[in-house]
Amino acid sequence: MAETSAILQGVLATLNATTVAQGTGQVVAASVGPKPGNVDIAEILTGTLDFTWLTKNVSFKNANLEPSLVAADLQSKITQIASPVTVAGLLGQLKGTVPLLNQVSVPVALKVEWSVLDENKKPLATSEFAVLSGQSAADSKVNGVDVVLAFRPAIVEMTKEAPVPAPKQRFLKPKVTLSALDTTVTAPDDRFPEIPVLVPAIGVPRLLAAFRHVDFQPTSGGEDGFVLLFAPANSPLQSLDHLKTTLATVQEAVTAVKAFGDIAGILPGISSLTSGVTASPYFVFVVADEIQNLNDITVIQRSWYENDTELEDEISSMILIGAAGKQLDVYCETELDDENGHCKLTVGPNNFAVVSNLHSKHPDSHPAGSLEVVKEPTHATEDPTFGDWISSMKWL
Repeated sequence: MAETSAILQGVLATLNATTVAQGTGQVVAASVGPKPGNVDIAEILTGTLDFTWLTKNVSFKNANLEPSLVAADLQSKITQIASPVTVAGLLGQLKGTVPLLNQVSVPVALKVEWSVLDENKKPLATSEFAVLSGQSAADSKVNGVDVVLAFRPAIVEMTKEAPVPAPKQRFLKPKVTLSALDTTVTAPDDRFPEIPVLVPAIGVPRLLAAFRHVDFQPTSGGEDGFVLLFAPANSPLQSLDHLKTTLATVQEAVTAVKAFGDIAGILPGISSLTSGVTASPYFVFVVADEIQNLNDITVIQRSWYENDTELEDEISSMILIGAAGKQLDVYCETELDDENGHCKLTVGPNNFAVVSNLHSKHPDSHPAGSLEVVKEPTHATEDPTFGDWISSMKWL
């Protein structure tokens, strides 16, 4: 009915679409409100009138109420008065219609279909977002009055020059429909314009954590462990505390978008690195593009009558994090000389690489293939390995 349509149009005018970024910004909650609830709808009904009556100076055979006042139905029930008595009376009838107001409270159904768009306001590939709350539909659309979406962030290297990577531009456009009784009203296309959404990239620092013992252990065989934290010269990292804060931020951002399995793959690497560093009794932090001689770096300073412990020929396990594809060259000789062994560690697609035991000519790595043996170790031992023989390294 026309009245219902007008009321729904009025309800549409009160609605707004909003988005709220959650956490570090890669997750967005979108909603349309306020929820309309019930509305009062007035309906004009047509009432029918039909009155008939009879008045006469006559006698009736009984005093019962009559269901019909049609004259023919009364003939057998009237006592006729002999002529020439004058019979005076009135026959009457009233028929017609009258308008009646019928006011009812009815629920209003609110339906919202969200289009998820890229920076050019074209449908965003479904691999670039995940529906955390709501119902996925075809053509990059999501159904639901209140929805929560996770957008795939870019994973980029965090550097001094770009400590805060530029965000991606996305858009959400709602299509709003209201219905009550048998009437449906859809908002015109320009009533709810595209809502811009900025999706921050996740900056991951490039960092090697090289441990004295296998499996990143803090002690082994009665010897204290240590960890070398090695970052390139353009790294924004300045200290161990800064590293821990940065990794916590990365962990929070990645956890929010763990619906993207490849991105969430960095979480085990961060967890192993953080727990290993926290448990280690000693650490040294080096920010440089290369270390030509690990023997120049003392990690455990002892009394004057005891030997100090330097980094050379002590490393047994490593964790590398960073943007996928970043590489580190590792050598068994000083001065980046590959005469007695050379391997290359590459950050995998999950943004980390782990070698839990370097005591082999071809150490296993995770993801598989992250460690490439460029030249097998050949130093003078019966069973030469990379473990406890690393002397220099360089970022590529």
